Amino acid sequence: MTFFISFSKKLFTTNLNDYQTIGSINAPNDTLYRTIFKPLQITCLLRRINLIDSNLDLLENENDIDKMIEHPNIIEMFVSFIQNDMLYTIFPYSEYSSVDILCKPFGLEEKVILFILQDILKAVDYLHRNNIVHRAIKGSHVLIFGHWKTSIKFVLSGLKYSCHVDTVDELKLFKYPKNASSLLTSLAPEVLEQNILGYTFKSDIYSLGILCCELANGVVPFDNMSSDELLFYKIIGDIPKPLDSSCEEMNIFNELMDRLELTLKRRYQVYRQRTFSSIFHDFTQKCLHLEPVRRPTAMNLLEHPFISRNKEQDNNLIQKRDEILKEFFSSKF
Repeated sequence: MTFFISFSKKLFTTNLNDYQTIGSINAPNDTLYRTIFKPLQITCLLRRINLIDSNLDLLENENDIDKMIEHPNIIEMFVSFIQNDMLYTIFPYSEYSSVDILCKPFGLEEKVILFILQDILKAVDYLHRNNIVHRAIKGSHVLIFGHWKTSIKFVLSGLKYSCHVDTVDELKLFKYPKNASSLLTSLAPEVLEQNILGYTFKSDIYSLGILCCELANGVVPFDNMSSDELLFYKIIGDIPKPLDSSCEEMNIFNELMDRLELTLKRRYQVYRQRTFSSIFHDFTQKCLHLEPVRRPTAMNLLEHPFISRNKEQDNNLIQKRDEILKEFFSSKF
């Protein structure tokens, strides 16, 4: 079990012999190991990177950003050190992995999506107030910490893609995130265009909207498209949405149902049997507006009815967060 995300970094050593590897973790871009830190007998995550073959700018950026921030919903490095051209970094270990796995195959119920977004939005608002654009908000970068018997929280990772700027006034970024091939589905149209207009903090808000759809549908919008197709559909304003019985798309799938393969047929049967709230749909669509200037800020979104839950009935929902998540996770694990 992992309860130590707030442990002091000073407790962790730079002696590789203090870390006992107990298993590897499948990760597309990194070599990760579940590891025991022997002096404290706690589980942590060890990332090993060959410095000769790696993008040093990304790693330096991740280290710089980590030194700037401290927030309960943002991942932190415990320690990093170099040995024989290998960079070893120790992170908290997430027992339940990330929400991209959690939401498969057909998406999550709205209450669970709410709790995830509340935590991640606090993290995004904190980053933006500290002049940091995340640029990589997606399901695989939202980690799950705690244990269902006690409490659960959701934590934002992927900081190596972040960008710190000196001022928020008239902010325009033009740099494209390095090694961004795995981020294309989540990036805002204005980031992908790479034109003279640049992009702002609002690009993260678009990525939040994509995350909403991923959590709701169990699949990432624009997945399995070529980069050219993806760019085309994003630029023309093809806006994805959480799929449910209220969506016009369901009528099309009703007509095609007999021709769909079994997995797709099951997927759309699930979609058309559920209905998300109008405030969740509104939250998602506001995030995904094609024009960045018309997207809310992270601070605005914290006040959106879907997140703030002002009514008495909704306040009861927030108060029952641990109970709801306990019931959900106990059925999953």
